[in-house]
Parts: sequence; C-alpha cells; structure tokens
Amino acid sequence: MAKTAAVETAPARASLLDIQVAWLDLLTRREEAEEQADDRPVCLNCGGSGKLVNNQECQPCEGTGRSKSPREIAIEEADVAIAENLSREIEKVDDIIGFIRFIESGLASSKAERDRQATRVSRFDQLLQQVKAGAKYAIEKLQRKRIDGSRGYLLVKGNGGLAPLIVQDETLLPPEVVKLEGWVRADIWARVVPILPIDDGKGWSLKPRGSDSLIRAKLAEACATCEGTGEVRVQHPSHMSTEALQAGATAEVKKCTACAGSGKAAVPGAYLADRGNHLEVKV
Repeated sequence: MAKTAAVETAPARASLLDIQVAWLDLLTRREEAEEQADDRPVCLNCGGSGKLVNNQECQPCEGTGRSKSPREIAIEEADVAIAENLSREIEKVDDIIGFIRFIESGLASSKAERDRQATRVSRFDQLLQQVKAGAKYAIEKLQRKRIDGSRGYLLVKGNGGLAPLIVQDETLLPPEVVKLEGWVRADIWARVVPILPIDDGKGWSLKPRGSDSLIRAKLAEACATCEGTGEVRVQHPSHMSTEALQAGATAEVKKCTACAGSGKAAVPGAYLADRGNHLEVKV
C-alpha cells in the first residue's frame, strides 16, 4: 500500500489584505505617536520640584518634576486603544492572526534592511580608512605634510590628546605606580595590618594593578639622573668615547642613558607611545 506524501503549505506573505481597516487605523496611530516631540515639560502640579506642599512626592510626575512628553502620552494612548480593541475582538482570531502576520512581516523586512545598511556602512568605513591611510602614506613618503589642489588640500596632522600608554609587563612596574584591587572583610580590616596575611586568605583578596594615572604622572617627572636635561657629564675614561679620549678631553657630555635623552623619568614595564597622525581633508 502506497504511503500518502505529506504536503506542507507555505504561509502566504503578509500584506495589507490580511488585516482589517480597524487595525490599520490603530497601527497608523501607533506609528504617528512615535513621531511626536519627546521633550518633557515642567510638571504644572508641582512646579518642577517633584514635591508637594506637604513634602510628599508628586504623583502625576512621579517625583521627577517633569510631565510626560507628547510622545509618551501619544504612545500610551495608542497602546491602550490597541489593548481595548483586542479585548473586544479577541474572538475574531483570523483578523488578529492577520494583524500579527502583517507586523511580523514588517519587522522582518525592517531587520533585513537594517542589516543591509549596517553592512554598507561597514564597507564604506573600511574603504574610507583605506583611502586615507594610503594618501597619508604617499604624502609622508614624499617627506611632506601638505599637498594642495584646486578643490582644497590634504594635510597630515598629528593626533591630539594623551599619548597612548603601553604597559608591557605589570610584574615590572614599581610599587609606587601600582594599586591593589579587590576586597577585604570589614572585621579583618578593622584588626589590620601589622602582619599579612592575617588569615588563611579567605577574608581578603587583593591583586596588583598598574594605575594609568600614577604611571603617567611618574613618566611626566624629570629624570633623576640628568635632572631633566637629557644629558650627563661623564669624567671616567670607561664612560667616555674614544674620540673624546683621543682629543685629550677630561670630561664629556653624553646623552643620558637612564632616560634615553628624553629628560623624563622611566617606568620599568611601561612607556608612552607616539601619538601618531592622521589625514585631514581641507577645503
């Protein structure tokens, strides 16, 4: 005996034909509500204080001092109208199914369009960065900072702001730029600290973390070896260059090895990277 093949019927695409006119009106009201102004005016009931004369919280504004915005009011009214219509028409299952399918169809198409636009944005952004990076490289290869044209000019400009802080190895950081982060039980901390650990480790947990602000502050200090000059005067022959010794010099000024001539203090395990630059299009 032959088996009967199961036939699956694909649901028809939701359209305006699937919903009743009443639902269209409610949907339109809900969409128009989203377009209303969203500014919240001062509450007239409490004058913006959020409190009444008896110091009780103002109920209309829930103590915020601001009334609902036109958008909030319109959305609330539209949602109430939809809920009331559902309560009256809940037995008209096919009408409600049609309305739900219509909304689902619009949601799916909107999400697809959003994803498509997000992909376009990403591609255009990547292309823009590639073209700018290529132009910047070409200008720098010419050892120039600016190239003029009839529509404007291209300018390679240094980045502003703080120089990037690079922490290569936190284990090398000196204690004065490290903070201990974690937790400690209050009763243990109250007895604290002639000796650590005070217990078996279950009452506290502290981990060393390099502090960006402390590291930056340390790197901004003057080098202790050269006192910020970037140079040191050496007199011992083992520290002097061959040229200076052959010239009969008894002393020589050399670049400070402690700060590599920067005049700034060093922090083991961390350094400030170059800010870099970027391309600007000027008209």
